[in-house]
Amino acid sequence: MTEPYKNADDILIELRSLQRLFHRRKVLDIDQLALMRGHRYALVGANGSGKSTLLKLLAGVIKPTGGEIVYHGLDGEYDRAYLPQKPYRFSFSVRQNVIMAIPDKAMDKQQRRQQAEEALRRLGIEALADAKGNKLSGGEGQRLALARLLAMPHRLLLLDEPTSATDIAGNELFEEALKNYLAQNQSTLIFATHTLSQAVRLADTVIFLDDGKAVEQGPPEQVLYHPQSDGGKAFLRFWQG
Repeated sequence: MTEPYKNADDILIELRSLQRLFHRRKVLDIDQLALMRGHRYALVGANGSGKSTLLKLLAGVIKPTGGEIVYHGLDGEYDRAYLPQKPYRFSFSVRQNVIMAIPDKAMDKQQRRQQAEEALRRLGIEALADAKGNKLSGGEGQRLALARLLAMPHRLLLLDEPTSATDIAGNELFEEALKNYLAQNQSTLIFATHTLSQAVRLADTVIFLDDGKAVEQGPPEQVLYHPQSDGGKAFLRFWQG
């Protein structure tokens, strides 16, 4: 399944006969999929549908069992940034947790500190700059992890359930900071979420995964509220109660 596009130069990533097996079980099986520059994709589906596996493959954390992922123009060391479901937080200060994501060659020491503090401010956790990173709550830790990503420009952001532990206020700060970053850097966003309203707010395209296959793709309102596949209809019934 390939998203319609007018210009092949707009393609950022192509998936070709992509498969991933786990304990001999096929957990991902995507025949064909094109992901476009500057688009915002929400990966939606039940637990075990392949969302996290797809993100890990795109991030290079794991390798395909079969097929290939073709990247167009993503050759730089910092072009891709990946935020797992449970991001690691180091025991030193929150500020230093962010500074370490900014390479020395990018700017001098004072600039790195300022950049880190600005990223923390955008996420509403600047008051925690001197706190220990590994002592934060789950929601604060997710905002710290996003601040690390936002401290540098990336062409592709890969986020796995990025607000699963945040409260309403933290979620609003998270989404606003992310939207501003995407607009400023013209980045492509691919994120997994169980929150349908978040998919509507952040994505221009939803990819519905069912049993490892990308069975539907289109605007959020179409895929989430008027699904065509049996899996999509069952998923919608579940979330509507």
